[in-house]
Amino acid sequence: MNTLQEKALLANLVRKLRENGSWAGQTHVQKAVYVLQEARHVPMRFAFVPHIYGPFSFELQEEIGELLADELLVLEPQSAPFRPKLAVGELGQCYITHFAHSLRKHEKDLDFVAKKFGKRGVVELELLTTALYVIKNRKGQDQDLARAITEMKPHVTREEAQCALEEAKTLIRPGAKKRIAASAKK
Repeated sequence: MNTLQEKALLANLVRKLRENGSWAGQTHVQKAVYVLQEARHVPMRFAFVPHIYGPFSFELQEEIGELLADELLVLEPQSAPFRPKLAVGELGQCYITHFAHSLRKHEKDLDFVAKKFGKRGVVELELLTTALYVIKNRKGQDQDLARAITEMKPHVTREEAQCALEEAKTLIRPGAKKRIAASAKK
C-alpha cells in the first residue's frame, strides 16, 4: 500500500468508526489501526510500543497530525471536558472515493474493526489491545499471558486480563494465528 492509499484507508477508518458509534478520537484510531495492522494483517507501516493506554505508535500520531494539517481529517470540537472527535474532511472523502478500488480489499477488515470498536471507550480498548500486544509478543500459556497483562497494567485484575485475552483472540483474522504464534516465538 502506498502512502496516499494509506491516507485514504485512515480516513475511511475514521468514517467507519463514526458510522458505528465511535467517538473516533485519536486513541480510538490508534487502537483500531493496531488491530488492523497486527491482527488483521492490513499492510501499514506503523511501529507500536507499549504505552500508558495500550499499544501506541508515534508515527501514527504524526500521520494523524498530517491528515489534520492537510484537511483529510478535521476536528469536531466537543464541550468540556471532552476532547475533539475526528471526522473526515472534504479532501479525505475525495481520497476515499479516488482510492475506492484499492481500499476494497481491506473493506471487510475495516468493517470488522469498526463494528468491534464502535461503541467502546478507551479503557476497554486499552485492555483489549494490550492483550493482543501480549499475545503477539510473549510466549506462554494463557495464565502466563494474563500475568504479563497485569504486570503491564496493575489496575487490571487477573480475571479481566483472562477475558481480554479470550476476546483479543477473536480479533485475529483466521489463518493469521500461525503467523502471530511464530512472531511471539522470536
